[in-house]
Amino acid sequence: MNEMEAQKLIKHMDGELETFSQAYEEGRWLKNQGLLSASDQFDLEVRRTNILLNKEIQDIVNEFLNTAENPVFRRVLLVLDRLIKDARVESNPSVYKLRSKIEQAIVNYPITIAGRKASRTDIRQILRTEKDIELRQEAFHCFDKLSELVEKDVKELVHRRNHIAQEMGYAHFGDLGLMLQGLSRTQLNEWFGSIIQKTDSTYQSFLSESAERLHQSNLYPQDLLFAVTQFKSLPDEYFTTTKLTKSIQWLADRIKLTEALARVRIDFVDIPFQGICVTIHVPDDIRILINPSNGQSYYSTFFHEIGHAMHSSFITQPYHLFRDEPGPFCEGMAETMARFVDDPEWLLNSANLPEEIAKQNKSIWRTSTVVHMRTLISQAEFEWRMYAEPEADFLNVFQTIKADYLKMPSDATLAWADNSYWTSYPFYVQNYVVAEMIASQTHLALRKFLGHTITAESGAWLAQNYWNSGGSIEWSEKILRSTGAILSPDELILELTKGYPPE
Repeated sequence: MNEMEAQKLIKHMDGELETFSQAYEEGRWLKNQGLLSASDQFDLEVRRTNILLNKEIQDIVNEFLNTAENPVFRRVLLVLDRLIKDARVESNPSVYKLRSKIEQAIVNYPITIAGRKASRTDIRQILRTEKDIELRQEAFHCFDKLSELVEKDVKELVHRRNHIAQEMGYAHFGDLGLMLQGLSRTQLNEWFGSIIQKTDSTYQSFLSESAERLHQSNLYPQDLLFAVTQFKSLPDEYFTTTKLTKSIQWLADRIKLTEALARVRIDFVDIPFQGICVTIHVPDDIRILINPSNGQSYYSTFFHEIGHAMHSSFITQPYHLFRDEPGPFCEGMAETMARFVDDPEWLLNSANLPEEIAKQNKSIWRTSTVVHMRTLISQAEFEWRMYAEPEADFLNVFQTIKADYLKMPSDATLAWADNSYWTSYPFYVQNYVVAEMIASQTHLALRKFLGHTITAESGAWLAQNYWNSGGSIEWSEKILRSTGAILSPDELILELTKGYPPE
């Protein structure tokens, strides 16, 4: 087979994958609402496997990946090779059936608090705002039984993923999982270590000051979100659910994204996540599920999901394989949009904060983001350790890492297996930290090239530099070309030191 013949076969497969992906994403839309049966999920996974793991397609990738003369075709094969590697693990029946079982248990778990049925939004609100320590503690532990219910299956899932990855030549699934995202353990260690070290004094001050204000000797895990909300958050009254839609429309009008925003379907539902964006078809069928409540953090989540939607809306690539991108960049685009929630112009003119309150946001953002980064980095470290040390006592590892990174007693923290990311989105948590790095570097570029972040040219700049090209260019290369620098944590660390924006 020559290269021209191979291109024709891959183009045909790409069309087949595009048609199937609409059904697959429809299924994901339903699954995240608990509306798709396990058998229907399995049928979709089998169909996906048959497309991606077709022997003829794999043979073409193996033969032409490093020898193709056409650079676009070579890029298509690289993207396809990553999808195939992922499918060899995640679409393997032994992995998929177990993953589906755990997902069903998590989605359908009945939550009770103080003897009453509760939603996940209720639990988060209690942890954010409830002054009753005992009720906060009950909310913190409400998923302990769920964790106990699924922990055996989660451990088995780790073993199964590791086994397949090792058959593919990787030390364990962690190496493969990061490679598929365009990341490496060495790179993350350097970035995360720098963030932890250079923000340690801010974090330690927050802990000691919060404990003193709560009249406690220490902060405990169930106190962390409460302390952030009480002492390092803007008043919820300025961020009500009734103004969510209006708030994003204000921004879209000013950065010229109104038409694209109008195409996005938004549903408010109670789901295991605060929000999720599902792209059924680029660019005309993009949907958001959002689990709303009052507070600036919920606005950030909403804008984050809108960022995903805008990213997908503006991809203009002929290959379906180029209409998605690795997690770090996708989350970076989402966080770039979420960062507008902390922009002084938006706070003053959309959220309508008094100027003296808006000025407080620099300090608020700095501290709350430092706490958030530490929490995410601790989760990423735990996930790596699960796969690197699969025979370890995961609860002990989890408690030790929490104590090390969050600097608070964690021996009473029992729920580790109920985190849906371990099951449904393996090696994805670290992307949210990388995303903050991308957002910081991107907002710096907007200020540098356009003078401000909220301008009539901002949407076009993002579309032209980031969104239009989709996966036809490696995400790290896009950041270098667009911002003029390779991705690093430097700008994020500056903002975590001085506040956002750092001027």
